[in-house]
Amino acid sequence: FPLSGRLFNPARRRKKTINGESILLKGWLSPKVHTQMKIWKKQWANELELINTEQLTPSGKMFIRTLKDLSSGNNFFMLKYLSYQRFFRKYPILTVSAIDENSPATRCILDAAAAEGSKRIGIQHGNIGNAQPAYLYTPLDREAGVMADVTLVWGRYWRNFLVETGNFPPESITITGQLRTDVIPAMLSQVERLKRHYGISGKVALFASQPIPDPIQRRQAALDVFTAFKQLYDVELFVKLHPAEHNDERYYRTLATEAGLTEFRLFSGEDLYSLLCVSNLVITCYSTVGTEAIYFNKPLIILDPQREDLLGYHKAGVAEQAVNALMLEQLSSQMLSGELTIDQQTYHNFIENYAYRIDGKVTDRTLQAIYAAGNDIHH
Repeated sequence: FPLSGRLFNPARRRKKTINGESILLKGWLSPKVHTQMKIWKKQWANELELINTEQLTPSGKMFIRTLKDLSSGNNFFMLKYLSYQRFFRKYPILTVSAIDENSPATRCILDAAAAEGSKRIGIQHGNIGNAQPAYLYTPLDREAGVMADVTLVWGRYWRNFLVETGNFPPESITITGQLRTDVIPAMLSQVERLKRHYGISGKVALFASQPIPDPIQRRQAALDVFTAFKQLYDVELFVKLHPAEHNDERYYRTLATEAGLTEFRLFSGEDLYSLLCVSNLVITCYSTVGTEAIYFNKPLIILDPQREDLLGYHKAGVAEQAVNALMLEQLSSQMLSGELTIDQQTYHNFIENYAYRIDGKVTDRTLQAIYAAGNDIHH
């Protein structure tokens, strides 16, 4: 990459961005870093030799083979770790975080900072469950302090999962809420402006589509929605395509024509939150858009022909469940007319569990938690 003087002065005053390449290059040019790498690589090779593969199970042998195959990648992460440790030793910082605190590309940086006295901050950036092994630790991992020193989560459910299933120390977890929800209160104050922007004069139902793997189920879901709203004359249907479906406008227009629906609007790149803001009803199959509809305090229907309730919306009491076009039409009509209404306490409990507060103050709570972690170092 092009070399310039600015790359070699990463901590100069009034500079808010530090170029990671310069840190890595300086480490690569350091004889001390290479000496330490040679020591570690030799230790690693000796440890692997001590393992008698003949006594391992087939899965154990596969694990050892995989470790050996990853040697080149491990060497790079060792270099990265030592380069950043060298930097943090010269420029100490109080706290460190990353977009993903568990991937090798960023974990080696966080661990390097921790080795020099920094607190590692993990910030929840997606759903956490049994399918996310990066959050599943053993009691021995907890004793060794493998996880982040402080983990900021969206709500009570996530905290309980990390403590009970992920073996996180309870005192290391702080509930702050979901950062991206901070925009919602401000947007809800702009509903009338957004309605004028979209030229809305009546009620709007929003269908959030998704690329359902089963092509028959995907087709039937869209047909059911279009068929249902062909009979509902006093409401406008908005269809928001999933980002992975941005090339599928013709597919949905063809199905609408097949169902006999001519009046509806199809959106691909439009901002989802703007559409949620102006909607009076939200429909989806098992998309996480359902959760965001609840954040906006919108009535929710899941289209669920098999009654699987994959995301648990119906079981939690925050969504009605439709199994076909006729049922979807009836439920939509009842919700839009006010015959069926939201149970506000159930919505509140759901938000408390999964997002804590929709109050525009998540950023403040997040910063307070980070500052508190940094202050602990001084004490």
